Amino acid sequence: MMFSAASRCWLRVGRCRSIVGGSGLSSTHHHSRMISDVMGWQQLQTKNIPLFFGHQQYMQRWQSSISHRSNRKEIVRISFDDCRNVGDVLKLVVMKHIDKSAPIPTAATLNAISRLIFKDQRFHHNRIELEQQIGTLLQHTTDSLSRSRQKELATITLSIAKVVRSIREAHQRKRVNIYHQALGKVLQESNSNPNQGFFHALAKATDANLPQFESQALANTAYAYALLGYDPKIDERSLLGVIAEKSIDRIHQFKAQEYANTVWSYAKLNVDNPRLFQSVGDAVASKRDLNEFAPQALANIVWAYATTKTQHAGLFHNVGDGIVALDDLRSFNPQELANIVWAYATNKAKHPNLFQKVGDSIASSDGLKPFQPQNLANIVWAYAKNNTQHAGLFQKIGDCIIAMDDLRSFNPQNLATIVWAYATNKTWHHSLFQKVGDSIAANDDLSSFKPQDYANILWAYATNKTQHHVLFQKVGNSVVAMDDLRSFKPQDFANIVWAYATNNLQHHNLFRKVGDAIASSDGSKVFTTQNLANIVWAYATNNVQHPNLFQNVGDVITSSDGSKVFTTQALANIVWAYAKLDVKHHDLFKKIGKSIGALDDLSSFDSQALANIAWSFAVVDMDVPVAFNHAFARALLQKENEFVTMHLRQLYKWHVWQVKKSNRGLPESILVRCERAFETSRSSSSAPNDKCSSILHDTINYPNENHLPAYNEPLVGNISYQDDGLKASTASVGNTDSQPSINPPKATHLESMTVPELKDLLRTKGLKVGGRKDELIARLLAEAPR
Repeated sequence: MMFSAASRCWLRVGRCRSIVGGSGLSSTHHHSRMISDVMGWQQLQTKNIPLFFGHQQYMQRWQSSISHRSNRKEIVRISFDDCRNVGDVLKLVVMKHIDKSAPIPTAATLNAISRLIFKDQRFHHNRIELEQQIGTLLQHTTDSLSRSRQKELATITLSIAKVVRSIREAHQRKRVNIYHQALGKVLQESNSNPNQGFFHALAKATDANLPQFESQALANTAYAYALLGYDPKIDERSLLGVIAEKSIDRIHQFKAQEYANTVWSYAKLNVDNPRLFQSVGDAVASKRDLNEFAPQALANIVWAYATTKTQHAGLFHNVGDGIVALDDLRSFNPQELANIVWAYATNKAKHPNLFQKVGDSIASSDGLKPFQPQNLANIVWAYAKNNTQHAGLFQKIGDCIIAMDDLRSFNPQNLATIVWAYATNKTWHHSLFQKVGDSIAANDDLSSFKPQDYANILWAYATNKTQHHVLFQKVGNSVVAMDDLRSFKPQDFANIVWAYATNNLQHHNLFRKVGDAIASSDGSKVFTTQNLANIVWAYATNNVQHPNLFQNVGDVITSSDGSKVFTTQALANIVWAYAKLDVKHHDLFKKIGKSIGALDDLSSFDSQALANIAWSFAVVDMDVPVAFNHAFARALLQKENEFVTMHLRQLYKWHVWQVKKSNRGLPESILVRCERAFETSRSSSSAPNDKCSSILHDTINYPNENHLPAYNEPLVGNISYQDDGLKASTASVGNTDSQPSINPPKATHLESMTVPELKDLLRTKGLKVGGRKDELIARLLAEAPR
């Protein structure tokens, strides 16, 4: 039997496609019936027709298709052009077509519902009736899943996901209509999670057909489940995990948008799949140009890698180069620009040219009206986090904000992030800080501010040296009014009190409440050494006594094993704070003193740290001789030319105390300078010091703002203590055999002193103070250690 010309033509072409009911449907079914009528399928199998069918592989696929579709009827064609809302779609499909023998275009129907859910607010439908119709459609969809092909399954999944997303958004915006209510009752469970029964059946059908899924169907399915916030499990296997494996196999078939949708979906669902991200990253990084990638695709790709903390230097480099190569960035909307720089900063991916290009584009724009507060906050955060300066950008954004009538559109985190970024980037914009401070202070209630918002805002003002007393008073009162401070993290506590102390602002009720909270902690919060140093420094600087706090801090430090590095600045500030408030904690000073004495090299200590440590031990009269050994003397000599007058006065007071304890004092060359500095201070004082204690307390060298406390990053009984150790980090030392000598006072030094100074020195040693100057000197020389 001979085939007709039309049949031969069809056989050569293979699988022709026609659009039926809004979705692609193979013509194989129709032509297979024609051929079966002529020959019968059994006859066709026995015929030798390679001329028409080509390769055997295609023959097998064609046979499978005919077997699968042999009992399938043609899908009815339905037009939704006249449908004004969801109710019209349901009425058209469920009431007129679903009970007929011909199958309905399920995917097209659900797609129409997802598009019309917000349309036509004139409701002419009964909610109960709508729920019944939706239930009927959902049951029909479930029954047809086994007969659906890969594109239909992907379209069904994506359409329903969009419907669920619309329902959630409507509830968030408080714009729920009758369609949202009816669809939500059927598609969602009482806890707003997806209907497990239906979506499990849909996922199972998808899993069974995944081998036939093309790249677009894979990407759309992953995207749909990301919208749902749901990763189905099929026989204990993650469906997203299986989709990832199939996507890796077909990665080079993906188009630009499919790359973006895929990685965005896994990031949104927080599904970890390093192999998938590596494959996508390699594919994007290997492209010579990125012209096929829309701005949103580029933004979503880098956002996904940053969100999942996935490193791929080649990807970030290629995307950055592609954006920089563009003539301009006018095709990028504000959110895309914000997401891109946010992603690079979050992923610590350096690309100076990209940041320059984005900054120039924003700074040169006519206005920033299209930028939402979150966009502005994320942009300045990214530049600050990336340690990238762009004066024009920061000036433009600052000017834009102060030009606004009010800042009600900015949420607390936006405000905190913006001032944090300006302070971190050392960008001065007084008007911006004034406006933000006024806006916050004008609020009747600050309950919407989180502890981290408080901490970052106050930290920024103190770091930027911006005074705003009303703001600080408002925040302090708000914290004091809270029932408890359990929601505060250790760093929040540290940054808040540090800010008040740095800005020289008092708020005793705040300090008392914070101190009580820390001292009564149940141990659930972990304080770092830097947290503790900042806290006690702030209390000492503000002259706020809190015995329980200082006792608890001392106890946790002394109970640590000292296995980790303890920064020299934190160590110096802790002992300085205790000395400043005259708090004696013997175990604390003994442990810190021994830790210092165990070091062979103190070169990491700056001149101020050395002076503060020496002064502190003298003030609290804690004699730990091992702390002030040859290594300490060598460090003093190394920093000899860096000591300022205040340091020299502190060191002289320590020297007097050391001599009283019969310990070694200052090296000779430093002692001469210290004596002169002390003599100058005495000659300028209206009341001479008669006691050693007054000598030690008459001046205080405040620590240098404690190395600005670490910030919180855009998104406290017993103290639990993260031990940063009591071992100061040191550089290796060379030959330690040649130790600098630490000499007792000599006659030449004593002769240069005045009689009152000699008598002061005699008093510190408990010696007789009467007699002529030469007798006083002789008495001191006789007492000095040899």
